[in-house]
Amino acid sequence: MFDVVGMDYPCVDLNVNVNSLPKSNGGTRINDLSWQGGGKVSSGLVTAARLGAACSIFGTVGDDRYGRFCRYDFENHGIDTKYLLSRAGTSTHFSIVLSDKETMGRSIVYYPGTCGELMDNEIPEEDLLQTKYFFMAKIDDVSKKAANIARSGGAKVFIDGDSYSKELVDYIPY
Repeated sequence: MFDVVGMDYPCVDLNVNVNSLPKSNGGTRINDLSWQGGGKVSSGLVTAARLGAACSIFGTVGDDRYGRFCRYDFENHGIDTKYLLSRAGTSTHFSIVLSDKETMGRSIVYYPGTCGELMDNEIPEEDLLQTKYFFMAKIDDVSKKAANIARSGGAKVFIDGDSYSKELVDYIPY
């Protein structure tokens, strides 16, 4: 049994911090940088695992070096990856996150990858029926089905909803 099962489309983030973002055709010195796994649910699962929760991830990555990095990063944090599917011949989502000290803001440049969406027949029903919490970030038919399965097993379902939308409000019953 898992404490938290998450559904996500993991990515690799290259995080770069600078004093201020350069103008077009300009440049600036990097203060700090790091490579890490990313994605809203993915980041939440790593946090939960670091706090001692038993976690599992399901979703898709490519069979490229970024997909291998995502899998390694999850496993390094003790997160079960048996349902993290590697799609042959595809690429994983990738982001460059630029943060600056001047505005304390961030800008994101991303490549959506080609690994594709999770199919409803790829939902790990047995894990969802036995988890305490189901964490998701996307509202679509597959996540609705997964939420219903988790709820039928007694799990609490939560979403990283980013911002207000009618679709999000309509989704609350799930």
